[in-house]
Amino acid sequence: MEKRRQGSDAHCHTTNSDGKYTVQEVIREAQRQGLRYLAITDHNTVTVREPILVDGLTIIPGVECDCCYVTEDEVRHDIHVIGLFFRGVPEALDEMFQDFTKERKAYVTAILKKLQVLGLNLSFGKVFGRDISKKHFGRMTIAKYMVDKGLADSIEEAFTQYLGVESKYYVNLLEYIPYPSFEQCCMAILENAGIPVLCHPLLYRLSEQELDRLVGRFREITEGNAAAMEVYYGKYSSREQEYLEKLAEKNGLLKSAGSDSHGPETPLCRGDDTLVEKMVMEWERSKALLPAGAVKSGI
Repeated sequence: MEKRRQGSDAHCHTTNSDGKYTVQEVIREAQRQGLRYLAITDHNTVTVREPILVDGLTIIPGVECDCCYVTEDEVRHDIHVIGLFFRGVPEALDEMFQDFTKERKAYVTAILKKLQVLGLNLSFGKVFGRDISKKHFGRMTIAKYMVDKGLADSIEEAFTQYLGVESKYYVNLLEYIPYPSFEQCCMAILENAGIPVLCHPLLYRLSEQELDRLVGRFREITEGNAAAMEVYYGKYSSREQEYLEKLAEKNGLLKSAGSDSHGPETPLCRGDDTLVEKMVMEWERSKALLPAGAVKSGI
């Protein structure tokens, strides 16, 4: 008798954005690990349009969206919100994803110039090559290059020392790319029959007060609709996960598990099956309470 698949990962990337695995490769990896649910959530682009069932593994269509959140002290932060679409992704959602290739090139060039001052031998051509046809290229590509060339021991180190919010060399993406607002992003997901999931909330390095404000605002916008927060994340300690569990429960949010896998160096995770199943049930329940085509809004 074939062993029942178990586990869910609601956040991973492919070569359609900044991942190393192709779609086929990440599906094979999920099958190898015996997962039951896998959401493919490339940056600002829809890779899988409809749900797929492959030998007991359900592939959930998704997308990870960049958006602009303004803190109480008027600082702009690039916040990521995943949309999960259990019945498929309407083409209308694609209107939110503009071609920012020119702006993104200016952004990564600004990063590379800062690192060149440190004596790091990085140029746009070396890091990105000639093909920048992807909609998403940025810090992760730089981090991978740095690790490959021995300029950093790990992707985590590359972000901590050079690329992340906590680094003194950090360049704010929103100074170059006019992404939609946090509110616009969440509403676009809801209006296209998706579930918004607030991604890796601790990676933004917000104060506890500001994080509480962010999560509260997320619940306000999505009030009356199914919405979740990424509580179980590969880089989080058990203490951090417990903190996020309480924060999600306080705001009436569902919990999600995601690896944010970009390839072999960041393995897929094994969240509980019921996390995805509860999202599906809540999504169906919230839609049943609304008139056809309606979306509740907390804006």
